[in-house]
Amino acid sequence: MKGFTLVELIVTILIMMLLVGIGTVSINGFINSKKLEGVTSELIDQIKLARNLAVTGQLPDGGSGLIYVKVKITPNNGMIEASDDNNNDYFNKKIDGLALGVGVSFGFAINTGRLTDFNGAFVDVDNPLNIGVSGVGVTKTVTINNLGVINGN
Repeated sequence: MKGFTLVELIVTILIMMLLVGIGTVSINGFINSKKLEGVTSELIDQIKLARNLAVTGQLPDGGSGLIYVKVKITPNNGMIEASDDNNNDYFNKKIDGLALGVGVSFGFAINTGRLTDFNGAFVDVDNPLNIGVSGVGVTKTVTINNLGVINGN
């Protein structure tokens, strides 16, 4: 008699189920990691936009007396708001999937693009701003140094 025994079939099915389970976990981790990379990239793009507004001074209304551009990132809705010293909003951008532990507020100086606090005071050279963006089991960090250089890891 030729064929497989019941024990051989059960062992084969169990091995296949184990491999499918491991593959599913790996794929989910990969998908979560790529989503987080996309959200982090979008966050960096929006921060760069705010810095470019400050460096170029090319604001939509051609406003004068601009000292710095404020950026406020809230953890709950992932909103970035940039405004001038007169609190005129120039863009509002919702970033879906943004998860921050706490909100972050900072600014960029006009012409130089240097990092400032929310009130326009320059940031200490030794203390860059680190913004942690987290997903399921993965965390990325966006760092802005005192010169306004933005890096994402």
